[in-house]
Amino acid sequence: MLLLAAAALAVTPPTPDWMGTLYADKPDTRLTSVVIPGTHDSGAFKIDTEGKCKVTAIAGANQAMAAAGKGNPCGAGKLSKAQSQNFTGQLNGGIRYLDMRLGVPENKVVSAKKAGKKLSNKAAAKVPIVLQHTFTSLRFTKGLQQIVSFAKAHPREQIILDFQHIDLTGKKKIDKYYTSAIDKILRTYKVSGSTVCSRAWTSSVIPDPVQATFRQAWDANRNILVMYAKGELPKNSCYRARENYLYSPWPNTEDPAVSTSANTGYLQARKDALAGSQACSVSGGNQCGFFVSQLQLSMGLSSQIQCLGGSRTQNCSLLDLAQLRNPTAVQDMTGWDAQGMPLNISIVDFYEVSSTAAQLIALNTD
Repeated sequence: MLLLAAAALAVTPPTPDWMGTLYADKPDTRLTSVVIPGTHDSGAFKIDTEGKCKVTAIAGANQAMAAAGKGNPCGAGKLSKAQSQNFTGQLNGGIRYLDMRLGVPENKVVSAKKAGKKLSNKAAAKVPIVLQHTFTSLRFTKGLQQIVSFAKAHPREQIILDFQHIDLTGKKKIDKYYTSAIDKILRTYKVSGSTVCSRAWTSSVIPDPVQATFRQAWDANRNILVMYAKGELPKNSCYRARENYLYSPWPNTEDPAVSTSANTGYLQARKDALAGSQACSVSGGNQCGFFVSQLQLSMGLSSQIQCLGGSRTQNCSLLDLAQLRNPTAVQDMTGWDAQGMPLNISIVDFYEVSSTAAQLIALNTD
């Protein structure tokens, strides 16, 4: 099985343009049936973990973790940094699903008075919305510069932006100010003349993302699918409610064997649903649409406390967990593919560990 994967890897096209190359003669392939490499907490690559660490918690962050960021900033950073490469590196490396999590630095929350003022497009771009994983990573607009630039340079490569967490203050008036800013940025913030929404799968050009093929996207000259959790963004034809088109079950474990077992069960349920013996609609999503196999490991609260307190010294960073999980993650996906499981998106932390993207892309060549 692994020899077959290695043989397929040898003929895999360069990762910046793998979709356009592999599917040039198969344009009617649905994206929900393609093996798509993705990253977990894709924007969490600019969080300090070494040297003179400084980490800033987002508004509304878990108070214990926020306190840890002040007492043991490098340790807290290691529990939050999930990638080492920026978006340009990830996309050039073959990643096509980005787990986007937004927030606001806890020390930059606006007053209720300022939140009541109407935002211009120019002002929205200056609002300090950040990519985050408990702690701030980089400005949202800087991340979009990388993503939109790649999308424009590689128009046949389809990129999924999944805004599954927009974590704000919990104060309605203030949060409305921030969601308005995010909405305006996606619609109007230009990178070399293009915005996210000008390249997006809007409902007018691609009515049903689940049925969408490469041909549809290419003919429409669109290559970004924007998904969001219901209620976290204003309704707009540019954005799709993820619950209607995607399912992303979370094993929530730091044990590779438990991760394998749970994800096997999720894929079997998807297979049954696609065959008509189970419902497609489940709590949290549509298992017949885009389907995310979450193969990253997640550290429990007690483990985090032990690591931050010094009583535990092994596997105390997401990089450690990626080194533990990624080799078997590729083996799992290869095995599931051989069993005829309906693979789609697979996400990991530190995707370059074990060259996960290239090996997953290779599964599309068998």
